Amino acid sequence: MPNPRADARRPSRRAGRPARLGPFLAAALLAALLATAGLPQPASASPAGASQPGGQPVTMTLTGISPQWAGPHSTVTVHGTLTSKSDVPLSGLSVELCSSPQALTSRSELALYESGGYLVSTPACGKTWPVAGRLRPGQTVTWTTSLSVSQVGMAAFGVYPLSAQTDTAAGAPIGTVQTFLPYVPARHGPDAASMPKPQQVSWVWPLIDSPAAPRCHRQLERQLATSVAGGRLRALLSAGAAYSAQDHLSWALDPALLASLQAISRCGGGDGKAAASWLASLRGALAGQAMFLTPYGDVDIAALTRASLGNDLNRALTEGKSVASQVLGSKLVGPAATQVAWPPGGQATYSMLENLAVDGIRTLVLDSSAMPTVQALPYTAAEVSSTPDGEGSQLHVLLADHTITQVLGTVDAKGATAGTAVAAEQRYLAETAMIAAQEPSSGVIVVAPPRRWAPSSSMADTVLRDTATAPWLRPVSMASLVKAKKLPGQVARHAPNATAPGALSRPLLSAVKAQDQRIRELQSILVKPDQALSLAVAAIESSMWRGGRKNEAGARKLLHQLAGDVTKLTHSVHVIGDGHVTLGGLKGNVQVLIDNQLNRAVRVKVGVTPEGNNVTVSYDRSPVTVPANTQKLVPVKFAAGTIGTTVVTLTLLTPSGRLVSPPVTMTVEATQLGNLALIILAGALGIFMIASAARAMRRGQPGAAASEPGPSTGAGDGEGSGQAAQTDTVDAVDAQPGAADAGDVMTEESDDYARARVRPDSG
Repeated sequence: MPNPRADARRPSRRAGRPARLGPFLAAALLAALLATAGLPQPASASPAGASQPGGQPVTMTLTGISPQWAGPHSTVTVHGTLTSKSDVPLSGLSVELCSSPQALTSRSELALYESGGYLVSTPACGKTWPVAGRLRPGQTVTWTTSLSVSQVGMAAFGVYPLSAQTDTAAGAPIGTVQTFLPYVPARHGPDAASMPKPQQVSWVWPLIDSPAAPRCHRQLERQLATSVAGGRLRALLSAGAAYSAQDHLSWALDPALLASLQAISRCGGGDGKAAASWLASLRGALAGQAMFLTPYGDVDIAALTRASLGNDLNRALTEGKSVASQVLGSKLVGPAATQVAWPPGGQATYSMLENLAVDGIRTLVLDSSAMPTVQALPYTAAEVSSTPDGEGSQLHVLLADHTITQVLGTVDAKGATAGTAVAAEQRYLAETAMIAAQEPSSGVIVVAPPRRWAPSSSMADTVLRDTATAPWLRPVSMASLVKAKKLPGQVARHAPNATAPGALSRPLLSAVKAQDQRIRELQSILVKPDQALSLAVAAIESSMWRGGRKNEAGARKLLHQLAGDVTKLTHSVHVIGDGHVTLGGLKGNVQVLIDNQLNRAVRVKVGVTPEGNNVTVSYDRSPVTVPANTQKLVPVKFAAGTIGTTVVTLTLLTPSGRLVSPPVTMTVEATQLGNLALIILAGALGIFMIASAARAMRRGQPGAAASEPGPSTGAGDGEGSGQAAQTDTVDAVDAQPGAADAGDVMTEESDDYARARVRPDSG
């Protein structure tokens, strides 16, 4: 219902009374009056969508503005919410929308007005929306009010103040929320000349997330799957795909995200399908569009440069391209994809530029604060420049507008309210329109949101749609800016020479460096290097962990896991030797076993080091290839100068000679067993010869023939002769000392053989 008190005071607010005080000044005066009366003080003006401090009567939020920029005959309608912070019911409240015929004149005035520190002169207000009944403590109501542009008196192109404020029945403002309204004059009207040439605008559209590659059924898998199914990553991809062609977006992709989603897609289930669907949509969106890759894991380039880890940066760039080509296909990942760098924090030093130039980088995306203009200017210069790369050439530099980056970043700031997106959208339009209004010639605006930006789906759509349709903007590609030799609005700038705060700490990178050395040694024995180990290092060095020790907790957890994995892998390849080996003399062969329990082939060398100088070893010292899950023997020739026990140390080495796993020891005992065996063999041979000679002599004596079997002449004769011969033979053998047993065996075998030869034919 209409508020009679509000209607009663309406005529007094029109022409015929002095110009109304701006919201900021009115609120200050009212606060002083209420303070003397002991009443609650009114809320000061606050940024659109932001909550007013506690203890103030009401909080106002903007939830929608239509249209987002006005024309000569526009009626602007604003939607919002009003929440009571008072301890007592409030009655007689109303909401109205106000603006001014005087445009804001600079980007600094935009910031001052949004914070409530700018006095608006000659305000003009639209319809009043009365709050029905009483507003109870904590109660929230929605409101809608409008304002006719012709009523305000806007004329020239520019950015105009726009505020919604809550008034008491007495007309005192107790809550204000402020935003901006760009105005575009009629194309052929009297103010058409105030319309500037469209500013060129180029967007970096980031798809960067957590660098840790997930495994099936892990928490990270669930988080990423949720994000690509209907969360942050789905919103960014959907909006980018819809407006990529119109806005000439430059997609910034972290290969680590691609690897993670590919791993999830192979896990199967609903999460796997969501990941696979997102990757398929990305491939479609990138077809024919500009894109560039961050190093794998979006490593902290500044921190690696400071810690002299240029090799890690080079490896992250190389591995990143390899992974992206595997996931997206080599047709989408062309040479230009690896020639652009976007350092975290947007700052750069001379050393960083040298490292990047060596790695093939030709274009940098920096924050505009990294290269301030040499001379102070009353307008925003074209955000394109160049700088020496330290290698005798120039790097192209695109300078992302610092203020716009900060504005876009408020949508995912901690504690952001529901109206924050509306505030950021209007501020983006206001900033770009002010840049156009300040400098009539066509300049260049570079927009790069925070690298892990988290806008809502509607906001992502809105800012890209506004970029394509705002009359003062003309989207262009990053490539076109780089190719241009000279652009309007370019001025001299200072060279970049700073490091962004919050870089990864030195202690963390020192620990990474030590672990990196262990990984290099492990990689050196693998016939085919394990890419996952290099990627794991890059994940620890990611910009994800910037911002101090608390943020580095995730990196330290990954480092601990990696250290355990490297230890396990290293200990899966080792050398084995018998604990104690006894040689049959002073020389002999010793077998050394290489045990490879990895599921991949390795190439290693064996080290055999005996104690003392009187022992020598001889073996093949060249690298040996051991297939996956197998063992391989390495023979070692051992020679000792004296009888005794020698401790031998066995080591497993990389092809370059570095230790792979902890050494083991074995003992080798040299004996005289070889000479003793020869003596025993010679004695046995002598006994055999003596026994043979004795038998021959017996056979040569008279009557020896009787012992030879012949034709049967009678049982008695045969038995007697045979017995006598056997007795003589035994006596002869008994005469040989120590040869009784051998003589018995050999004689019995010989006699049986002799008897068998003369056995009569039974046939």
